[in-house]
Amino acid sequence: MEVVHAERRQQGFAPALLDAVRLRGGQWGCRRLYLPSGPNNEAALRTWTALRFSNLAGDYTIGGIAVTRAFMGSGRDGAVFELLLPHRLVEHEGGR
Repeated sequence: MEVVHAERRQQGFAPALLDAVRLRGGQWGCRRLYLPSGPNNEAALRTWTALRFSNLAGDYTIGGIAVTRAFMGSGRDGAVFELLLPHRLVEHEGGR
């Protein structure tokens, strides 16, 4: 799964999309967001780190990145990133 199409990368879409997800998640009472990434997807790894996501402990490491076996399906290992959300992150939406 791609969050941002290759032709649209480096234009600020991923941070904008994740800001919207972070806001909605907070409104729904979520406390954490998780993002998987292929362990060799350097652009995604840089993006998640820049957006303050933390790499969770895994089964092994590649180049300092913790990787979980079969996280992304059978035979597809993945790095897992987590962002803790502030409690009760709420934006008022016209009285909703």
